[in-house]
Amino acid sequence: MVTLCVIDVQNDFCHPDGFFAKNFGSDVSEIDSRLVLIKKVINHWRSNNGSVIWTKALGDTKHLSSTQLERYKELGKLGFLRDGSWG
Repeated sequence: MVTLCVIDVQNDFCHPDGFFAKNFGSDVSEIDSRLVLIKKVINHWRSNNGSVIWTKALGDTKHLSSTQLERYKELGKLGFLRDGSWG
């Protein structure tokens, strides 16, 4: 069986009210059209009995470099990558 892997489609990255759009002015205006395509691919995949795996970024401190850890600490103060959050 072949599996489709959907990587990191999270509100913080893709939604106009997400972390990067709100805090850094990231332009996410073209993402909706991509999400429509992703949904179509997923629906087609599932209709052909394919399995789908979803992944998301996590800020697990034991797997971050010291540079990443410092960056995540600063971004975390603004609400980035909080487990269980809407983002």
